[in-house]
Amino acid sequence: MRLLDASLVAAINHHAEAFGLDFKGWCAANNVSRSTAYRHKKRIEELGRWEPLSTRPKSRPDHQTPPEVEAEILQLRRELQEQPGQDCGADNVRYYLQQIAELDDWAARGWRVPSRATIHKIMKRQGLVRPQPRKRPKSSYRRFAYAQPRDCYQIDATEIILAHRHKAVVFEVLDDCTRLLVATLAWEVEDAAGAITAITRAFHEFGVPALVLADNGSAFTCRTRSASVSRFTRVVTAAGARLIHSSPYHPQTCGKIERHHRTFKAWLADQPAPANITELQAACDRYQHWYNIRRRHSAWNKPPQQAWDDAPTRGGPGHLPGPAKRPGQNPHRLQQRRHPPHRPDLRLHRPSPRRQESHRPLRRRPRHHLQPNRQPPRPPTHRLDPNPTTTPTSRLTCVPQLSRHPCPTTT
Repeated sequence: MRLLDASLVAAINHHAEAFGLDFKGWCAANNVSRSTAYRHKKRIEELGRWEPLSTRPKSRPDHQTPPEVEAEILQLRRELQEQPGQDCGADNVRYYLQQIAELDDWAARGWRVPSRATIHKIMKRQGLVRPQPRKRPKSSYRRFAYAQPRDCYQIDATEIILAHRHKAVVFEVLDDCTRLLVATLAWEVEDAAGAITAITRAFHEFGVPALVLADNGSAFTCRTRSASVSRFTRVVTAAGARLIHSSPYHPQTCGKIERHHRTFKAWLADQPAPANITELQAACDRYQHWYNIRRRHSAWNKPPQQAWDDAPTRGGPGHLPGPAKRPGQNPHRLQQRRHPPHRPDLRLHRPSPRRQESHRPLRRRPRHHLQPNRQPPRPPTHRLDPNPTTTPTSRLTCVPQLSRHPCPTTT
Protein backbone atom coordinates (compact mmCIF):
# COMPACT_ATOMS: atom_id res chain seq x y z
CA MET A 1 0.00 0.00 0.00
CA ARG A 2 2.89 2.36 0.59
CA LEU A 3 4.02 1.88 -3.03
CA LEU A 4 0.49 2.59 -4.23
CA ASP A 5 0.17 5.76 -2.16
CA ALA A 6 3.60 7.06 -3.20
CA SER A 7 2.88 6.35 -6.88
CA LEU A 8 -0.51 8.05 -6.68
CA VAL A 9 0.97 11.16 -5.03
CA ALA A 10 3.67 11.34 -7.72
CA ALA A 11 1.14 10.88 -10.53
CA ILE A 12 -1.48 13.32 -9.23
CA ASN A 13 0.60 16.08 -7.67
CA HIS A 14 3.69 15.93 -9.87
CA HIS A 15 2.18 14.51 -13.09
CA ALA A 16 4.68 11.65 -13.20
CA GLU A 17 4.14 8.55 -15.30
CA ALA A 18 4.17 6.17 -12.32
CA PHE A 19 1.66 3.70 -13.77
CA GLY A 20 2.39 3.97 -17.48
CA LEU A 21 -0.75 3.89 -19.54
CA ASP A 22 -2.42 0.92 -17.84
CA PHE A 23 -3.56 1.57 -14.23
CA LYS A 24 -5.61 -1.63 -14.21
CA GLY A 25 -2.63 -3.72 -15.30
CA TRP A 26 -0.43 -2.13 -12.63
CA CYS A 27 -2.95 -3.12 -9.95
CA ALA A 28 -3.08 -6.69 -11.20
CA ALA A 29 0.71 -6.95 -11.35
CA ASN A 30 1.10 -5.69 -7.77
CA ASN A 31 -1.82 -7.73 -6.38
CA VAL A 32 -3.91 -4.68 -5.41
CA SER A 33 -7.66 -4.69 -5.83
CA ARG A 34 -9.06 -2.00 -8.10
CA SER A 35 -11.63 -0.86 -5.54
CA THR A 36 -8.89 -0.19 -2.99
CA ALA A 37 -6.71 1.55 -5.56
CA TYR A 38 -9.52 3.88 -6.74
CA ARG A 39 -10.49 4.60 -3.11
CA HIS A 40 -6.92 5.69 -2.35
CA LYS A 41 -6.82 7.68 -5.60
CA LYS A 42 -10.02 9.58 -4.73
CA ARG A 43 -8.80 10.48 -1.23
CA ILE A 44 -5.42 11.68 -2.53
CA GLU A 45 -7.17 13.84 -5.13
CA GLU A 46 -9.27 15.43 -2.37
CA LEU A 47 -6.62 15.83 0.37
CA GLY A 48 -3.43 15.88 -1.65
CA ARG A 49 -2.00 12.99 0.38
CA TRP A 50 -3.11 9.72 1.94
CA GLU A 51 -4.34 9.83 5.55
CA PRO A 52 -6.31 7.15 7.39
CA LEU A 53 -9.66 8.50 8.52
CA SER A 54 -10.60 8.61 12.19
CA THR A 55 -12.82 5.84 13.53
CA ARG A 56 -14.58 8.25 15.89
CA PRO A 57 -18.35 8.38 15.28
CA LYS A 58 -19.64 11.50 13.56
CA SER A 59 -22.41 12.02 16.12
CA ARG A 60 -21.69 11.95 19.87
CA PRO A 61 -24.28 9.75 21.62
CA ASP A 62 -26.19 10.90 24.67
CA HIS A 63 -24.81 8.18 26.92
CA GLN A 64 -21.25 9.50 26.74
CA THR A 65 -19.59 9.93 30.12
CA PRO A 66 -19.95 13.57 31.24
CA PRO A 67 -16.72 15.53 31.80
CA GLU A 68 -17.62 16.03 35.48
CA VAL A 69 -17.81 12.26 36.01
CA GLU A 70 -14.47 11.76 34.25
CA ALA A 71 -12.88 14.39 36.49
CA GLU A 72 -14.29 12.65 39.56
CA ILE A 73 -12.84 9.32 38.37
CA LEU A 74 -9.38 10.79 37.87
CA GLN A 75 -9.47 12.57 41.22
CA LEU A 76 -10.57 9.41 43.00
CA ARG A 77 -7.81 7.45 41.31
CA ARG A 78 -5.16 9.88 42.60
CA GLU A 79 -6.60 9.78 46.12
CA LEU A 80 -6.53 5.98 46.21
CA GLN A 81 -2.92 5.96 45.04
CA GLU A 82 -1.94 8.13 47.98
CA GLN A 83 -3.65 5.90 50.55
CA PRO A 84 -1.49 3.01 51.83
CA GLY A 85 -2.71 -0.49 51.14
CA GLN A 86 -5.53 0.60 48.83
CA ASP A 87 -6.11 -0.86 45.40
CA CYS A 88 -6.50 1.86 42.76
CA GLY A 89 -7.81 -0.32 39.93
CA ALA A 90 -11.05 0.16 38.03
CA ASP A 91 -13.02 -2.16 40.33
CA ASN A 92 -12.05 -0.26 43.46
CA VAL A 93 -12.60 3.11 41.80
CA ARG A 94 -16.10 2.09 40.79
CA TYR A 95 -16.88 0.86 44.33
CA TYR A 96 -16.07 4.24 45.91
CA LEU A 97 -17.62 6.10 42.98
CA GLN A 98 -20.97 4.47 43.76
CA GLN A 99 -20.79 5.84 47.29
CA ILE A 100 -20.00 9.33 45.98
CA ALA A 101 -22.90 9.10 43.52
CA GLU A 102 -25.33 8.30 46.35
CA LEU A 103 -24.08 11.19 48.50
CA ASP A 104 -24.14 13.77 45.69
CA ASP A 105 -27.41 12.48 44.17
CA TRP A 106 -26.16 11.86 40.64
CA ALA A 107 -29.55 10.44 39.63
CA ALA A 108 -31.13 13.90 39.94
CA ARG A 109 -28.54 15.29 37.53
CA GLY A 110 -29.03 12.46 35.06
CA TRP A 111 -25.61 10.94 35.72
CA ARG A 112 -24.85 7.31 36.31
CA VAL A 113 -21.82 5.38 37.49
CA PRO A 114 -19.84 4.07 34.49
CA SER A 115 -18.99 0.41 34.12
CA ARG A 116 -15.63 -1.06 35.04
CA ALA A 117 -14.51 -1.18 31.39
CA THR A 118 -15.42 2.49 30.84
CA ILE A 119 -13.52 3.57 33.96
CA HIS A 120 -10.49 1.58 32.81
CA LYS A 121 -10.60 3.22 29.36
CA ILE A 122 -10.82 6.69 30.90
CA MET A 123 -7.81 6.10 33.14
CA LYS A 124 -5.88 4.50 30.28
CA ARG A 125 -6.62 7.45 28.00
CA GLN A 126 -5.23 9.82 30.63
CA GLY A 127 -2.03 7.76 31.02
CA LEU A 128 -2.79 6.55 34.56
CA VAL A 129 -2.65 2.83 33.72
CA ARG A 130 0.67 1.14 33.24
CA PRO A 131 0.41 -1.59 30.58
CA GLN A 132 1.37 -5.06 31.81
CA PRO A 133 1.04 -7.42 28.84
CA ARG A 134 2.78 -10.29 30.65
CA LYS A 135 0.50 -10.16 33.64
CA ARG A 136 -1.59 -13.26 34.04
CA PRO A 137 -5.34 -12.52 33.70
CA LYS A 138 -7.56 -13.16 36.69
CA SER A 139 -9.90 -15.33 34.66
CA SER A 140 -7.16 -17.96 34.29
CA TYR A 141 -7.00 -18.62 38.04
CA ARG A 142 -9.06 -21.35 39.65
CA ARG A 143 -10.16 -19.93 42.97
CA PHE A 144 -11.23 -22.04 45.92
CA ALA A 145 -13.09 -20.74 48.97
CA TYR A 146 -15.14 -22.39 51.67
CA ALA A 147 -18.91 -21.94 51.64
CA GLN A 148 -19.51 -20.03 54.86
CA PRO A 149 -17.61 -18.14 57.53
CA ARG A 150 -15.81 -20.09 60.23
CA ASP A 151 -15.41 -23.13 58.00
CA CYS A 152 -11.64 -22.67 57.90
CA TYR A 153 -9.07 -20.33 59.42
CA GLN A 154 -5.67 -19.82 57.83
CA ILE A 155 -2.76 -18.93 60.12
CA ASP A 156 0.74 -17.84 59.23
CA ALA A 157 3.50 -15.51 60.43
CA THR A 158 5.47 -12.85 58.55
CA GLU A 159 8.70 -11.08 59.47
CA ILE A 160 8.75 -7.35 60.22
CA ILE A 161 11.78 -5.05 60.55
CA LEU A 162 11.51 -2.60 63.46
CA ALA A 163 12.96 0.90 63.69
CA HIS A 164 16.36 -0.15 65.10
CA ARG A 165 16.78 -2.95 62.52
CA HIS A 166 15.52 -5.50 65.00
CA LYS A 167 13.32 -8.30 63.69
CA ALA A 168 9.90 -9.33 64.88
CA VAL A 169 7.05 -11.44 63.54
CA VAL A 170 3.32 -10.90 63.19
CA PHE A 171 0.93 -13.85 63.42
CA GLU A 172 -2.19 -13.36 61.31
CA VAL A 173 -5.33 -15.52 61.30
CA LEU A 174 -7.64 -15.09 58.29
CA ASP A 175 -11.09 -16.48 57.64
CA ASP A 176 -11.03 -18.41 54.36
CA CYS A 177 -14.54 -17.50 53.21
CA THR A 178 -14.93 -13.79 54.04
CA ARG A 179 -11.18 -12.88 54.26
CA LEU A 180 -11.88 -11.40 57.68
CA LEU A 181 -8.76 -10.84 59.78
CA VAL A 182 -9.89 -12.59 62.95
CA ALA A 183 -6.61 -12.17 64.87
CA THR A 184 -3.28 -10.39 64.52
CA LEU A 185 -0.47 -10.69 67.06
CA ALA A 186 2.98 -9.12 67.26
CA TRP A 187 5.58 -11.53 68.65
CA GLU A 188 9.32 -11.67 69.04
CA VAL A 189 10.01 -14.92 67.18
CA GLU A 190 7.96 -17.45 65.24
CA ASP A 191 7.40 -20.16 67.81
CA ALA A 192 4.58 -22.33 69.13
CA ALA A 193 3.78 -19.95 72.00
CA GLY A 194 2.98 -17.10 69.60
CA ALA A 195 0.92 -19.35 67.33
CA ILE A 196 -1.09 -20.65 70.30
CA THR A 197 -1.73 -17.10 71.56
CA ALA A 198 -2.90 -15.93 68.13
CA ILE A 199 -5.22 -18.86 67.45
CA THR A 200 -6.65 -18.72 70.96
CA ARG A 201 -7.46 -15.03 70.51
CA ALA A 202 -9.22 -15.86 67.24
CA PHE A 203 -11.25 -18.60 68.94
CA HIS A 204 -12.39 -16.27 71.73
CA GLU A 205 -13.35 -13.31 69.50
CA PHE A 206 -14.90 -15.02 66.46
CA GLY A 207 -15.51 -18.64 67.45
CA VAL A 208 -13.94 -22.01 66.79
CA PRO A 209 -13.82 -23.08 63.11
CA ALA A 210 -14.15 -26.53 61.63
CA LEU A 211 -10.64 -26.50 60.13
CA VAL A 212 -7.39 -24.67 60.81
CA LEU A 213 -4.99 -24.53 57.85
CA ALA A 214 -1.29 -23.90 58.43
CA ASP A 215 1.99 -24.58 56.70
CA ASN A 216 4.73 -26.92 57.92
CA GLY A 217 6.59 -24.33 59.99
CA SER A 218 8.12 -25.23 63.32
CA ALA A 219 5.50 -23.14 65.13
CA PHE A 220 2.61 -25.23 63.84
CA THR A 221 3.97 -28.78 63.70
CA CYS A 222 6.84 -30.90 64.95
CA ARG A 223 6.44 -33.88 62.66
CA THR A 224 9.61 -32.92 60.80
CA ARG A 225 11.60 -33.25 64.04
CA SER A 226 9.86 -35.98 66.02
CA ALA A 227 6.84 -38.25 65.96
CA SER A 228 5.12 -36.57 68.92
CA VAL A 229 2.16 -34.18 68.71
CA SER A 230 3.00 -30.48 68.87
CA ARG A 231 1.56 -28.10 71.43
CA PHE A 232 -0.22 -26.11 68.74
CA THR A 233 -1.93 -29.27 67.48
CA ARG A 234 -3.12 -30.17 70.97
CA VAL A 235 -4.61 -26.71 71.51
CA VAL A 236 -6.46 -26.75 68.17
CA THR A 237 -7.84 -30.26 68.59
CA ALA A 238 -8.82 -29.60 72.22
CA ALA A 239 -11.00 -26.70 71.04
CA GLY A 240 -12.83 -29.01 68.62
CA ALA A 241 -11.25 -27.95 65.33
CA ARG A 242 -9.22 -30.08 62.96
CA LEU A 243 -5.69 -29.02 62.02
CA ILE A 244 -4.56 -29.57 58.44
CA HIS A 245 -1.24 -28.66 56.81
CA SER A 246 -0.36 -27.57 53.30
CA SER A 247 1.95 -29.55 51.06
CA PRO A 248 5.67 -28.89 51.59
CA TYR A 249 7.12 -26.19 49.34
CA HIS A 250 3.65 -25.29 48.04
CA PRO A 251 2.60 -21.88 49.43
CA GLN A 252 -0.35 -21.65 47.03
CA THR A 253 -2.39 -23.79 49.43
CA CYS A 254 -2.26 -20.95 51.96
CA GLY A 255 -2.44 -18.36 49.20
CA LYS A 256 -5.02 -16.12 50.90
CA ILE A 257 -2.94 -15.49 54.00
CA GLU A 258 0.24 -15.21 51.91
CA ARG A 259 -1.38 -12.52 49.74
CA HIS A 260 -2.66 -10.77 52.86
CA HIS A 261 0.92 -10.39 54.12
CA ARG A 262 1.64 -8.15 51.12
CA THR A 263 -1.37 -5.93 51.85
CA PHE A 264 -0.35 -5.59 55.49
CA LYS A 265 3.26 -4.73 54.67
CA ALA A 266 2.18 -2.17 52.07
CA TRP A 267 0.03 -0.46 54.72
CA LEU A 268 2.77 -0.68 57.35
CA ALA A 269 5.38 0.84 55.02
CA ASP A 270 3.55 4.21 55.09
CA GLN A 271 3.21 4.21 58.88
CA PRO A 272 5.83 5.37 61.43
CA ALA A 273 8.27 2.55 61.99
CA PRO A 274 7.49 0.81 65.32
CA ALA A 275 10.36 0.71 67.80
CA ASN A 276 9.25 -2.29 69.87
CA ILE A 277 6.66 -5.04 70.11
CA THR A 278 4.16 -2.81 71.92
CA GLU A 279 4.11 -0.21 69.15
CA LEU A 280 3.94 -2.95 66.53
CA GLN A 281 0.91 -4.47 68.26
CA ALA A 282 -0.79 -1.07 68.33
CA ALA A 283 -0.17 -0.72 64.59
CA CYS A 284 -1.58 -4.21 64.01
CA ASP A 285 -4.76 -3.28 65.91
CA ARG A 286 -5.25 -0.15 63.79
CA TYR A 287 -4.68 -2.15 60.64
CA GLN A 288 -7.16 -4.84 61.67
CA HIS A 289 -9.89 -2.22 62.22
CA TRP A 290 -9.14 -0.49 58.91
CA TYR A 291 -8.89 -3.73 56.94
CA ASN A 292 -12.05 -5.36 58.32
CA ILE A 293 -14.36 -2.33 58.30
CA ARG A 294 -13.18 0.29 55.80
CA ARG A 295 -11.23 -1.49 53.05
CA ARG A 296 -13.11 -3.10 50.17
CA HIS A 297 -12.09 -6.66 49.36
CA SER A 298 -12.18 -7.67 45.72
CA ALA A 299 -13.48 -11.18 46.45
CA TRP A 300 -16.78 -9.84 47.85
CA ASN A 301 -16.85 -6.23 46.58
CA LYS A 302 -17.42 -5.16 50.17
CA PRO A 303 -15.42 -4.97 53.43
CA PRO A 304 -14.73 -8.34 55.09
CA GLN A 305 -16.70 -7.44 58.22
CA GLN A 306 -19.77 -6.72 56.13
CA ALA A 307 -19.38 -10.04 54.31
CA TRP A 308 -19.12 -11.78 57.70
CA ASP A 309 -22.26 -10.05 59.01
CA ASP A 310 -24.27 -10.69 55.84
CA ALA A 311 -23.63 -14.44 55.88
CA PRO A 312 -26.85 -16.33 56.72
CA THR A 313 -25.05 -19.16 58.52
CA ARG A 314 -21.63 -19.80 60.01
CA GLY A 315 -19.67 -22.99 60.27
CA GLY A 316 -17.99 -24.64 63.19
CA PRO A 317 -16.64 -27.92 64.50
CA GLY A 318 -19.97 -29.69 64.07
CA HIS A 319 -19.96 -30.23 60.30
CA LEU A 320 -17.62 -30.77 57.38
CA PRO A 321 -17.23 -27.64 55.23
CA GLY A 322 -17.64 -27.60 51.45
CA PRO A 323 -16.74 -25.31 48.53
CA ALA A 324 -18.38 -21.93 48.06
CA LYS A 325 -21.22 -21.34 45.60
CA ARG A 326 -21.32 -17.60 45.01
CA PRO A 327 -22.72 -16.03 41.82
CA GLY A 328 -20.15 -14.80 39.36
CA GLN A 329 -17.36 -17.09 40.54
CA ASN A 330 -16.06 -20.48 39.51
CA PRO A 331 -14.57 -22.02 42.67
CA HIS A 332 -12.16 -24.89 42.46
CA ARG A 333 -13.97 -27.92 43.87
CA LEU A 334 -11.90 -30.39 45.79
CA GLN A 335 -13.35 -33.73 44.76
CA GLN A 336 -12.24 -37.14 45.92
CA ARG A 337 -11.26 -39.48 43.13
CA ARG A 338 -13.89 -42.15 42.77
CA HIS A 339 -12.80 -45.57 41.56
CA PRO A 340 -15.30 -47.70 39.63
CA PRO A 341 -16.51 -50.93 41.24
CA HIS A 342 -14.46 -54.03 40.54
CA ARG A 343 -15.98 -56.00 37.67
CA PRO A 344 -13.76 -58.68 36.16
CA ASP A 345 -15.95 -58.97 33.06
CA LEU A 346 -15.75 -55.23 32.27
CA ARG A 347 -12.85 -53.86 30.26
CA LEU A 348 -12.32 -50.17 31.09
CA HIS A 349 -10.13 -49.54 28.03
CA ARG A 350 -12.06 -51.47 25.39
CA PRO A 351 -11.18 -50.32 21.85
CA SER A 352 -13.88 -49.15 19.50
CA PRO A 353 -15.38 -51.64 16.97
CA ARG A 354 -13.82 -49.75 14.08
CA ARG A 355 -10.42 -50.02 15.66
CA GLN A 356 -11.01 -53.73 16.33
CA GLU A 357 -11.83 -54.32 12.67
CA SER A 358 -8.79 -52.43 11.46
CA HIS A 359 -6.45 -54.11 13.92
CA ARG A 360 -3.88 -56.28 12.19
CA PRO A 361 -0.86 -57.97 13.71
CA LEU A 362 2.35 -56.19 12.81
CA ARG A 363 5.19 -58.17 11.29
CA ARG A 364 8.47 -57.79 13.03
CA ARG A 365 11.08 -56.52 10.62
CA PRO A 366 14.82 -56.86 10.91
CA ARG A 367 16.62 -54.10 12.72
CA HIS A 368 18.56 -52.94 9.69
CA HIS A 369 15.29 -51.82 8.06
CA LEU A 370 14.96 -49.11 10.76
CA GLN A 371 18.45 -47.79 9.94
CA PRO A 372 18.77 -47.42 6.17
CA ASN A 373 22.45 -46.35 6.28
CA ARG A 374 23.46 -49.44 8.18
CA GLN A 375 24.69 -52.51 6.34
CA PRO A 376 22.72 -55.71 6.98
CA PRO A 377 24.39 -58.12 9.38
CA ARG A 378 26.42 -60.90 7.92
CA PRO A 379 25.05 -64.40 8.31
CA PRO A 380 26.94 -66.60 10.76
CA THR A 381 29.48 -69.07 9.38
CA HIS A 382 29.43 -72.67 10.54
CA ARG A 383 32.47 -74.84 10.51
CA LEU A 384 32.24 -78.46 9.44
CA ASP A 385 33.01 -80.94 12.12
CA PRO A 386 36.09 -82.95 11.00
CA ASN A 387 34.83 -86.03 12.84
CA PRO A 388 31.08 -86.02 12.52
CA THR A 389 29.32 -88.59 14.62
CA THR A 390 26.18 -88.57 12.50
CA THR A 391 25.64 -88.03 8.84
CA PRO A 392 23.71 -84.85 8.18
CA THR A 393 20.35 -85.43 6.62
CA SER A 394 20.57 -82.23 4.56
CA ARG A 395 23.29 -79.99 3.21
CA LEU A 396 21.49 -76.91 4.58
CA THR A 397 22.37 -77.90 8.14
CA CYS A 398 26.11 -77.56 7.41
CA VAL A 399 26.21 -74.94 4.63
CA PRO A 400 25.59 -71.35 5.68
CA GLN A 401 22.27 -69.94 4.50
CA LEU A 402 22.37 -67.47 1.64
CA SER A 403 21.41 -63.84 2.19
CA ARG A 404 18.14 -62.67 0.71
CA HIS A 405 19.72 -59.42 -0.47
CA PRO A 406 20.64 -59.44 -4.17
CA CYS A 407 24.34 -59.36 -4.90
CA PRO A 408 25.74 -57.10 -7.61
CA THR A 409 26.58 -58.91 -10.82
CA THR A 410 30.08 -58.79 -12.18
CA THR A 411 30.93 -58.68 -15.86
